[in-house]
Amino acid sequence: MEMKLTFLNAGDAFAFEQGHNSAFLEFDNTNLVIDFPATNRAALRKLGMDLGDVENVFITHLHEDHINGIQQFAYFNKFVTGRKPNLYIAEDLVDGLWETVRQGLLYGVGALHTIDDYFVVKKLKPGHGFFIDDIEFGIVKTQHFDGMSSYGLLAKKYFYFSGDSLVDYDFLTKIHPFVQTIFHDVHLKEIEIPVHASVRDIKKLPQEIQDKIVIMHYHDEYVDKKNRERFEKEKNVQIAYALQQFVF
Repeated sequence: MEMKLTFLNAGDAFAFEQGHNSAFLEFDNTNLVIDFPATNRAALRKLGMDLGDVENVFITHLHEDHINGIQQFAYFNKFVTGRKPNLYIAEDLVDGLWETVRQGLLYGVGALHTIDDYFVVKKLKPGHGFFIDDIEFGIVKTQHFDGMSSYGLLAKKYFYFSGDSLVDYDFLTKIHPFVQTIFHDVHLKEIEIPVHASVRDIKKLPQEIQDKIVIMHYHDEYVDKKNRERFEKEKNVQIAYALQQFVF
């Protein structure tokens, strides 16, 4: 089955010239958005869609730049489309997500609301697969901040999407024969950032794995096409950019 992945945006937490990192998957007459920053709506509009066209959402972790569009997304569908999108989320993130958006979504017309009034919540267990139509996905525990739950998304035969994560060398070595592309958080700065992967980190991987990596979640210096392409050539890497599409 064919799948298309479009980067809605590829920016890091402090991106201004580009939106925050998020991807839009299309397959088997449905779709899935990975993370939901507020910058998603403008990107969807550029694709000829709006918030009401998103059927499924997967959340990698609870940092603000990955979930600050959830409240608007929830309200839009409750009051404009009248439907509940599916929310795929690790079971240990559900309460934290609700606490983050609760004060904005709690008060309804004539009643107090819960997260279930806005979404069909699909609680996921790490290490267990789940299906959306005929596509099987898996959530992968990742290392971002100490003590913070964060997850990548694996779609065998298609891709692995790391979310915000350090490089897990053993895991990437294990799964790379089974995916076409590895979308990985890499910060692109010369300094060391202990909660994001660096180019130096991915250069420690075997070349056959490096060849599958597409860099995402980076700062605004490389929004400029000339800067981005120069960096790609110098470092022999591939960098995702807003509205770029990958077809599997």
